[in-house]
Amino acid sequence: MLRFAIYISNHGYGHASRMAALAKEFNRFGIWTEIRTNRPNFLFSDLMPNHARLSVAELDFGVVHAEMLKTNLDRTRSALLELFSRRTEIVEREVQFLREQHIDCVVADIPFLIFEAASYAGLPVLAISNFDWHYIYSEIFANDVSLRPVINTIFGLYSKAKLSYRLPFSDLCSMGAFPDAQMVGILARKKDNYLDIRKRHDLDPMFPIALSSHGGEGEIDLGLDAFLKVWPGYLVSGSDSLQADNHIRIEKDADFLDYLKAADILITKPGYSSLAEAVGHGKTIFFRQRLNYPEERVLTAGLRGYPRAYDLEQKQINRSNWKALLSKVSEGTKKQTHPRYHIANAEIAALMISDYLKVGKRGELISVFDLGSNNLNYCLFDRLTGHSVHNAQLSVGLAKGMTDNVITGVAISRATRALKQLSYFDKSIDSVKYLIGTATCRRAQNIDALKEQIQDKIRLKLQSISARDEAELAYLAARRHLLHNERYLIVDIGGSSTEFVYCKGTNKLHVQSLSLGLLELKKHWKDLTHFRSIISDAFRELNKYHVDKIIAVGLTGAFILKVLNCSQSFLYLDELAPIRKSQLQELTTSLEKSAFGNYEAYLPEPGNRDILAVSASLLMEILDRFEQHQIMVCTDGIAFGYANRINRKNLRKN
Repeated sequence: MLRFAIYISNHGYGHASRMAALAKEFNRFGIWTEIRTNRPNFLFSDLMPNHARLSVAELDFGVVHAEMLKTNLDRTRSALLELFSRRTEIVEREVQFLREQHIDCVVADIPFLIFEAASYAGLPVLAISNFDWHYIYSEIFANDVSLRPVINTIFGLYSKAKLSYRLPFSDLCSMGAFPDAQMVGILARKKDNYLDIRKRHDLDPMFPIALSSHGGEGEIDLGLDAFLKVWPGYLVSGSDSLQADNHIRIEKDADFLDYLKAADILITKPGYSSLAEAVGHGKTIFFRQRLNYPEERVLTAGLRGYPRAYDLEQKQINRSNWKALLSKVSEGTKKQTHPRYHIANAEIAALMISDYLKVGKRGELISVFDLGSNNLNYCLFDRLTGHSVHNAQLSVGLAKGMTDNVITGVAISRATRALKQLSYFDKSIDSVKYLIGTATCRRAQNIDALKEQIQDKIRLKLQSISARDEAELAYLAARRHLLHNERYLIVDIGGSSTEFVYCKGTNKLHVQSLSLGLLELKKHWKDLTHFRSIISDAFRELNKYHVDKIIAVGLTGAFILKVLNCSQSFLYLDELAPIRKSQLQELTTSLEKSAFGNYEAYLPEPGNRDILAVSASLLMEILDRFEQHQIMVCTDGIAFGYANRINRKNLRKN
């Protein structure tokens, strides 16, 4: 699993909001994200808990504001000098963090000290923003000669970026420290499901909604008292001072996006996240610029082509002013918005992933999608090193509801959506791509319907592999860990079948496949006596090999290892990792008593509780059968084994 660290400027909410959107897309491709900032937790509430972690870090502060969001130059200057007095301490702390967390890549928006820390840690930094702090400080301290060495140092730190990306609401000057930055689309938060604001606040559906927001930094006078007297609907804001029947006050940590989705109009000061989210959702915008702040120029310039944006003059706005402004709104709503104002989160994430993979010294890449009975597993394999670059998995439940070997239409749609999600990011990666299917695919009577759906929607050809093939791929996943003089039993526990491979070192394989899968066993988990008799009956077919070591290959072992190690993310390890019989005994005893409390936080999803119980019990039965006290886990699965087979064939040809 790739591990990215995202570092966010501790200024306002805009940097945090858009990085939360980017992190969500990385998570959808299975990338673990460590988010380093001091911004409020609620900005990151939409992230996947098993793919992201938030920790407090202060690497910058932006600017210090006075009243009405005016920049306080004296306090900003003092804070900047104080920050640089702690430069060594901050850099050393982050170097240690990056190494301890085994980070692969740093994404910065856009605290300058992390560029230095990442260079010491030997990691590439991908910079993304609509401005840099060298630009801001150069402008606001243009007459302060004494600060030029500090500002020039910031420019030098930014030069350590491996790649950079320029967001809309920017220009070449605002990102002047990154002259080669690629121009990308709008990066802004969006949600899969929005709260029904009208229902929550019991609002009449016939009346329009206006939303007022100042972002995360102070307040600015937007003439809202006068607005409330002429506006024929509701005004939603976080203000304590507004007193009117049509004013709805909300808490500062309320999800702005839910209210923006419901609103007809946004009244705000220019800020990247407010503007990007508003134009991305096609909203009318009234904005008042902050004085003497350099970013305002590029933010307001970015709205020139947007037909629903209106600049509020720097004067007291009265009722007649608001009436005149509101009369223009209907004209703007009739005009189409340019595609450049559409939110492009997934495209940006895919570009950054693809670019990151080009940065390192890698060989040709192989992408393998393994469509199993319960999960879709993905492996990105580097042919130069013979190791995986990235692994991901999604729950698909392909065999769920399957009767008479017919996959349900719902399951086919579910599997296709999961493949579409991972392949969206993978298609930007320069790799040879394969899709294989295991037990459910080889048994399904309507497999052609699944193949046609996948071919039509994703342009991937599904190859169903035999039980023998599946077992050999499990062996190839574990092969690099085998010693020539030891006897091994390699086990691949799947949703619909379990494969056993016996070998001495890397010599001749003895393969058995049992129709013993986690999904069928799960149905009988509550009746322990019957559950154990099913396993016992199945094991009668299994040869009693004398083995020195048992290796569990793939997701089942990795799943239990994740829970036993109290890890939020799946553990993908270069070496074999042991699970002791005593650990499994403790786990199964707790689960038999339905004591899931200690393990709940580490399950990928709540529905995995029974799968955990069944997996642990089956491993216990295997250990007892072969009189072993521990089982070794190979976190690489058959997707890795398939890529390894392709690579070995090509090496032999060459």
